[in-house]
Amino acid sequence: MNNAQLHRPKITIVGMGSVGSTLAYALAVRGLVGEMVLINRTAEKAVANERDLNHGMCFLPHAVIRAGNFEDAADSDVVAICADAHKGRITNRLDLAGGNTALIREIVPPLAKAAPHAVYVVVTNPVDVIAYEVIKVGGFAPCQVMATGTLLDTARLRYLIATHCGINPHDVQGYVLGEHGDSEMIAWSTVTVGGTRMDQYCIACGGRCGGLNKEEIANRVKKVGYEVYAAKGATNFAVCESMVRMIQAVVRNENRVLTVSSMLDDYLGVGDVCLSVPSLVNRGGVKTLLPLQLNEEEVRAFRHSGDVVRSVIRKMGF
Repeated sequence: MNNAQLHRPKITIVGMGSVGSTLAYALAVRGLVGEMVLINRTAEKAVANERDLNHGMCFLPHAVIRAGNFEDAADSDVVAICADAHKGRITNRLDLAGGNTALIREIVPPLAKAAPHAVYVVVTNPVDVIAYEVIKVGGFAPCQVMATGTLLDTARLRYLIATHCGINPHDVQGYVLGEHGDSEMIAWSTVTVGGTRMDQYCIACGGRCGGLNKEEIANRVKKVGYEVYAAKGATNFAVCESMVRMIQAVVRNENRVLTVSSMLDDYLGVGDVCLSVPSLVNRGGVKTLLPLQLNEEEVRAFRHSGDVVRSVIRKMGF
């Protein structure tokens, strides 16, 4: 067994709301962490989560879990930013930019000082704007920072297509690209079912799938998160599974292809903005962005998404 296999990663989670606390539980249950630091503006909440997790430690893979402050993030392999200044219902994630930008400018400088070499995983909305700001405020290399982006949207797409076709979601491939929000776009030209292109599958199945309404599917992918949030006050389970997948790719150096949001530099003509594209993720963060052959309509939609996110970034003073 080599040193990499012996290493038990240290992970810091900032923000102990529904997402942060669910993430802490998911990481502990999977045994992905050797040490976990929980940070929250209200310290008592971090301490309560520490106790709650530690009280179940006899049922979990062993880990050191403790509440702490920004300085305690030192030597972290991964820092997960789950903090959110917003309370209440939302209708557009971009509306959260103002309050969460102020929050990022408060919490990132001390985190960057304590853990300058960590990989930062961002879930705070609007994730594409916030990921860009984390890079700029923290002075990080772009590869160190990635947001959940459309990883969850892509999972929702695969689930909806699989449900429609009556197959397992694992057998559906395809990507939602761009903003994690209303300007996101489905790259339908990348969608396959069991290795067969989506349009060809609908022909091959002899109509048994009933025909796929792409507009309806796209609308469901965009809106279902808002519906879940409105009904239960949070979206936490699926998005935390997305974060676990990202963190696992980092701490296990997996070289996984994930649709995470990171800084683009002339990707399909789009740059100086964070958007989601298929990305190779490993211990260093985002190693490379995989090129896609999209049709002209899809390229236009992707560029439009970049314009939407960039306009908000500029309004925030970046």
